Amino acid sequence: NSQQQQPQLAQWQADRICTAAASGSPIALTAALTAVGVTVDVATSVDRSVVDAAYATNIVNCRDSVRCLTPLHCAATAAAAAAAGPESDQVDAGAGDCAALLLVLGANPNARDGHGCTPLHYAARYASPKVCQCLLTCRSTRIDLRNAWGRTALMFAAWGGDESGAVSGAGGSEIKRLVIARSLLRAGANVDIRDSRGRTALMWSALNAKVALLRLLLNSGADWRRRNFDGLTAAQLLSLEITIRCCQCTCGRPRRCSLKGKSSRH
Repeated sequence: NSQQQQPQLAQWQADRICTAAASGSPIALTAALTAVGVTVDVATSVDRSVVDAAYATNIVNCRDSVRCLTPLHCAATAAAAAAAGPESDQVDAGAGDCAALLLVLGANPNARDGHGCTPLHYAARYASPKVCQCLLTCRSTRIDLRNAWGRTALMFAAWGGDESGAVSGAGGSEIKRLVIARSLLRAGANVDIRDSRGRTALMWSALNAKVALLRLLLNSGADWRRRNFDGLTAAQLLSLEITIRCCQCTCGRPRRCSLKGKSSRH
């Protein structure tokens, strides 16, 4: 059959597809897919009469050789590279188009990377509202999936950092994460899910001292009385974070640690 006649995808070809998706350019992604035999019509977004749909689905769920990410994961990272530039919105729009193309061709919206993160986690972490919106319109997307640390996409939107605790993105990205958090909540995200250390999205927002996100989560019904596994509430975490920042500014010390030798994130 036609599937047997299709050549096996080489790793360099998979890398090329993922790189094209990460660029946020639908044209580059179309070229990469066409090069391996997936028929794509730029004018209509997708040629729905693709002869071998199974082959196309297999292609768009390939993995890169560096981080084992799918093209859909990669599309969610596109806006991050331009987060501080004037072309950020344009790149994000292109990334959304890439995500839409991949989903129509059969990309798995719930695919996980090596740490259990889905494309929705990536869209929240790398501040890509368009990719997030595209994923949320896909009925098979599972909004509350947790990664290896028990964290949901809403937690990434509330925190805006990576697993090590480093904050990613500047002011523009913070506004986009607020938009993403609002979209996730409207789509039914559970606001009080806990991660592996008992922290909720409200607590993650407190750790970043983001008032707008705190207000959004509280207005969405977040339980401010909940405590993490260390017995701390979001209010206590916020107070500790503000104290640490004040001490940091006063003392000029780069380390963000409390009197007990632990930062509010540990």
